Amino acid sequence: MFRANDSRCRVGQVLSRYKSGPLPKPFKIIPTLPAWARVLALTHPENWSPQGCYAATRIFVSMMKPPQARVFLEGVLLDAIREDIRLTKEGTRKAKNHRKLNVHYYESLKRALYKPAAFFKGIVFPLLQVRFRPWLVRFCFMLRSCVIRRDARCRKLRLLPQCWRK
Repeated sequence: MFRANDSRCRVGQVLSRYKSGPLPKPFKIIPTLPAWARVLALTHPENWSPQGCYAATRIFVSMMKPPQARVFLEGVLLDAIREDIRLTKEGTRKAKNHRKLNVHYYESLKRALYKPAAFFKGIVFPLLQVRFRPWLVRFCFMLRSCVIRRDARCRKLRLLPQCWRK
């Protein structure tokens, strides 16, 4: 067990400086594990680079069912997006880009739309539950444009039947 935990911590270190290329094999098998959420927490998702978060979103959204994907989106992607918006708002990020969301997080949101129920339950609905904040309005406009663009390009999103199911 110690060696498995050690390898997961190393995977987290790799994802914290990941830019491109193949992902480590131990990371690719995490979605297939029964206790995947606990194993994923060992990789410290709060330290991942935006590129690593996008690569993880591609793997987790494609391999999981909507309830499991919702947990990933709410626990990892939503927190990363909130932190990115907070850093650009405060101006502490190195590349100040006029409060725009990082392109890799935007691509992660587009990829998350492959599971519409998980997307709305894990990203949109938790955002609507927080108090009103000025950045939330801009973020919701970005989400709306992401949904419309994705809908026009690929397929119709059947929002109501999938989002309200338990």
